[in-house]
Amino acid sequence: MSEAEALNARLAELFEAHAGRLLAFARTMTDAAGADDAVQETFLRVLLYGRKSAREIDLPYLLVTVRNVIRRERRRAGPGAWDHAAPGVAAGGRACFAGAADPEAHERSIARHVEALREPLREALVLTAVQGLSGARAARALGVPTHAVERRRRLAVRTLRRSAEAWLESRGRRVGVG
Repeated sequence: MSEAEALNARLAELFEAHAGRLLAFARTMTDAAGADDAVQETFLRVLLYGRKSAREIDLPYLLVTVRNVIRRERRRAGPGAWDHAAPGVAAGGRACFAGAADPEAHERSIARHVEALREPLREALVLTAVQGLSGARAARALGVPTHAVERRRRLAVRTLRRSAEAWLESRGRRVGVG
Protein backbone atom coordinates (compact mmCIF):
# COMPACT_ATOMS: atom_id res chain seq x y z
CA MET A 1 0.00 0.00 0.00
CA SER A 2 1.42 3.38 -0.99
CA GLU A 3 1.82 6.23 1.50
CA ALA A 4 -1.04 8.17 -0.16
CA GLU A 5 -3.35 5.16 0.07
CA ALA A 6 -2.38 4.63 3.72
CA LEU A 7 -3.13 8.29 4.48
CA ASN A 8 -6.52 8.10 2.73
CA ALA A 9 -7.42 4.91 4.61
CA ARG A 10 -6.32 6.43 7.93
CA LEU A 11 -8.32 9.63 7.29
CA ALA A 12 -11.42 7.60 6.43
CA GLU A 13 -10.96 5.64 9.65
CA LEU A 14 -10.44 8.83 11.68
CA PHE A 15 -13.45 10.52 10.11
CA GLU A 16 -15.62 7.54 10.91
CA ALA A 17 -14.36 7.42 14.50
CA HIS A 18 -14.16 11.13 15.37
CA ALA A 19 -16.42 13.23 13.12
CA GLY A 20 -19.08 13.47 15.85
CA ARG A 21 -16.58 14.61 18.50
CA LEU A 22 -15.01 17.11 16.12
CA LEU A 23 -18.45 18.53 15.25
CA ALA A 24 -19.41 18.83 18.92
CA PHE A 25 -16.12 20.60 19.66
CA ALA A 26 -16.51 22.93 16.66
CA ARG A 27 -20.07 23.78 17.72
CA THR A 28 -18.72 25.21 20.97
CA MET A 29 -16.97 27.87 18.88
CA THR A 30 -19.36 28.52 15.98
CA ASP A 31 -22.82 27.76 14.60
CA ALA A 32 -23.80 24.37 13.13
CA ALA A 33 -23.03 25.30 9.52
CA GLY A 34 -19.66 26.79 10.47
CA ALA A 35 -18.84 23.71 12.54
CA ASP A 36 -19.67 21.39 9.66
CA ASP A 37 -17.54 23.47 7.29
CA ALA A 38 -14.65 23.53 9.78
CA VAL A 39 -14.66 19.74 10.20
CA GLN A 40 -14.76 19.20 6.44
CA GLU A 41 -11.97 21.72 5.93
CA THR A 42 -9.95 20.02 8.65
CA PHE A 43 -9.96 16.70 6.84
CA LEU A 44 -9.30 18.41 3.52
CA ARG A 45 -6.32 20.30 4.96
CA VAL A 46 -4.91 17.17 6.59
CA LEU A 47 -5.29 15.31 3.31
CA LEU A 48 -3.82 18.03 1.09
CA TYR A 49 -1.29 19.74 3.34
CA GLY A 50 -0.68 17.24 6.10
CA ARG A 51 2.90 17.07 7.30
CA LYS A 52 2.30 14.06 9.50
CA SER A 53 2.36 10.44 8.52
CA ALA A 54 -0.87 8.43 8.66
CA ARG A 55 0.18 6.88 12.00
CA GLU A 56 0.79 10.28 13.64
CA ILE A 57 -2.69 11.69 12.98
CA ASP A 58 -4.93 11.31 16.02
CA LEU A 59 -7.89 13.03 17.70
CA PRO A 60 -5.86 15.73 19.51
CA TYR A 61 -4.18 16.68 16.23
CA LEU A 62 -7.58 16.90 14.50
CA LEU A 63 -9.03 19.00 17.36
CA VAL A 64 -6.18 21.49 17.09
CA THR A 65 -6.70 21.66 13.33
CA VAL A 66 -10.46 22.30 13.72
CA ARG A 67 -9.75 25.03 16.26
CA ASN A 68 -7.20 26.64 13.95
CA VAL A 69 -9.55 26.49 10.95
CA ILE A 70 -12.27 28.26 12.96
CA ARG A 71 -9.85 30.86 14.33
CA ARG A 72 -8.50 31.54 10.83
CA GLU A 73 -12.04 31.98 9.51
CA ARG A 74 -12.85 34.38 12.35
CA ARG A 75 -9.80 36.50 11.54
CA ARG A 76 -10.75 36.55 7.86
CA ALA A 77 -14.34 37.59 8.64
CA GLY A 78 -13.15 40.57 10.67
CA PRO A 79 -14.37 42.09 13.93
CA GLY A 80 -18.05 41.84 14.76
CA ALA A 81 -18.73 38.99 12.34
CA TRP A 82 -18.67 36.43 15.17
CA ASP A 83 -20.76 38.25 17.74
CA HIS A 84 -23.54 35.65 17.60
CA ALA A 85 -23.50 32.81 20.10
CA ALA A 86 -22.93 29.19 19.22
CA PRO A 87 -26.10 27.12 19.46
CA GLY A 88 -25.06 24.80 22.25
CA VAL A 89 -22.92 22.07 23.66
CA ALA A 90 -23.95 18.46 23.51
CA ALA A 91 -23.43 17.47 27.13
CA GLY A 92 -23.51 13.85 28.17
CA GLY A 93 -25.55 14.37 31.32
CA ARG A 94 -28.36 16.66 32.36
CA ALA A 95 -27.03 18.48 35.40
CA CYS A 96 -29.64 21.05 36.27
CA PHE A 97 -29.87 24.72 37.26
CA ALA A 98 -32.49 24.00 39.94
CA GLY A 99 -35.81 22.83 38.65
CA ALA A 100 -35.68 23.42 34.91
CA ALA A 101 -38.97 22.01 33.66
CA ASP A 102 -37.98 22.02 30.00
CA PRO A 103 -34.81 19.96 29.39
CA GLU A 104 -34.11 21.68 26.05
CA ALA A 105 -34.41 25.14 27.61
CA HIS A 106 -32.18 23.91 30.41
CA GLU A 107 -29.51 22.72 27.93
CA ARG A 108 -29.70 26.04 26.08
CA SER A 109 -29.23 27.84 29.39
CA ILE A 110 -26.17 25.78 30.25
CA ALA A 111 -24.82 26.30 26.73
CA ARG A 112 -25.17 30.08 27.13
CA HIS A 113 -23.15 29.94 30.35
CA VAL A 114 -20.49 27.75 28.72
CA GLU A 115 -20.36 30.07 25.69
CA ALA A 116 -19.78 33.03 28.00
CA LEU A 117 -16.53 31.48 29.25
CA ARG A 118 -13.28 32.81 27.84
CA GLU A 119 -12.11 30.61 24.96
CA PRO A 120 -9.18 28.91 26.78
CA LEU A 121 -11.46 27.93 29.67
CA ARG A 122 -14.26 26.79 27.36
CA GLU A 123 -11.87 24.68 25.26
CA ALA A 124 -10.40 22.93 28.31
CA LEU A 125 -13.85 22.25 29.74
CA VAL A 126 -15.31 20.95 26.48
CA LEU A 127 -12.35 18.70 25.73
CA THR A 128 -12.28 17.15 29.20
CA ALA A 129 -15.91 17.19 30.37
CA VAL A 130 -17.84 16.95 27.10
CA GLN A 131 -15.44 15.12 24.79
CA GLY A 132 -14.05 12.94 27.58
CA LEU A 133 -10.37 13.46 26.80
CA SER A 134 -7.85 13.02 29.56
CA GLY A 135 -5.99 16.10 30.77
CA ALA A 136 -2.87 14.94 28.94
CA ARG A 137 -4.68 14.41 25.61
CA ALA A 138 -6.51 17.73 25.95
CA ALA A 139 -3.19 19.42 26.69
CA ARG A 140 -1.73 17.91 23.56
CA ALA A 141 -4.73 19.05 21.52
CA LEU A 142 -4.43 22.60 22.84
CA GLY A 143 -0.65 22.74 22.77
CA VAL A 144 -0.33 23.62 26.45
CA PRO A 145 1.02 21.79 29.53
CA THR A 146 -1.27 19.35 31.31
CA HIS A 147 -1.39 21.47 34.47
CA ALA A 148 -2.67 24.40 32.37
CA VAL A 149 -5.61 22.30 31.11
CA GLU A 150 -6.40 21.17 34.65
CA ARG A 151 -6.20 24.74 35.96
CA ARG A 152 -8.39 26.05 33.13
CA ARG A 153 -10.96 23.31 33.68
CA ARG A 154 -11.13 24.05 37.41
CA LEU A 155 -11.49 27.76 36.72
CA ALA A 156 -14.20 27.06 34.12
CA VAL A 157 -16.16 24.94 36.60
CA ARG A 158 -15.74 27.58 39.32
CA THR A 159 -16.89 30.30 36.90
CA LEU A 160 -19.91 28.23 35.82
CA ARG A 161 -20.80 27.56 39.45
CA ARG A 162 -20.71 31.29 40.23
CA SER A 163 -22.73 32.02 37.12
CA ALA A 164 -25.34 29.45 38.14
CA GLU A 165 -25.48 30.85 41.67
CA ALA A 166 -25.99 34.39 40.34
CA TRP A 167 -28.68 33.11 38.01
CA LEU A 168 -30.48 31.37 40.87
CA GLU A 169 -30.19 34.37 43.18
CA SER A 170 -31.59 36.65 40.47
CA ARG A 171 -34.69 34.46 40.50
CA GLY A 172 -35.02 34.53 44.25
CA ARG A 173 -33.88 30.95 44.77
CA ARG A 174 -31.71 29.93 47.65
CA VAL A 175 -28.15 28.97 46.78
CA GLY A 176 -26.27 26.29 48.64
CA VAL A 177 -26.54 22.74 49.85
CA GLY A 178 -29.57 21.29 51.57
